[in-house]
This record gives sequence, C-alpha cells and structure tokens, in this order.
Amino acid sequence: MTEPARNTARRDQDVHFNLVGEGPPRYRTRTHKPVQYLTVVDKTGGAVLGYVWAGDEDDAAAWVPRDDAGGRALAELVSSPEGNLPAGQSG
Repeated sequence: MTEPARNTARRDQDVHFNLVGEGPPRYRTRTHKPVQYLTVVDKTGGAVLGYVWAGDEDDAAAWVPRDDAGGRALAELVSSPEGNLPAGQSG
C-alpha cells in the first residue's frame, strides 16, 4: 500500500505571527522584600520538585527547581499552562 502524496506547499512559505494581546504578566525574578512560597511536590511519588515564590511589594515571582529533582523539576516549568507557575499551581 502506498501513501498518498503530501502537500508540502505550506512548508515553503514564511510563517507570520500576529500579536493578539499583551500576553501574560511579567514578574521580576529577584526581590529583597519578604516573599511567600509554596513547596511543589511530584503528585505520583511525593518528592519535592521545587518552590514557587512571590512577593507582592515588588511584583516578583519565580520557580526555583531543586537540583536533586532533576529534569522532572524543569519539566514542570515548561509544562505550566500559565508559563510562570509549575503545572498544578495557580496564581
């Protein structure tokens, strides 16, 4: 059985992106003011993956993965629907 020919015409065209809004809020990643934090754990094994912290006074927030959590901790940042918080955490 042979595969049907694929239409590759779109692969030769330039891709153009249209800005549709301001995008998600941006936060500073450093502060010298007090912060609140949450410990983020792996829902299957309970291992600590890292910490989400935020400070209202400076509009600062960040995700700090634990080094010993390995790639799973970094994957939480990438897979976040908000882009700023690990998956499973909300703002």
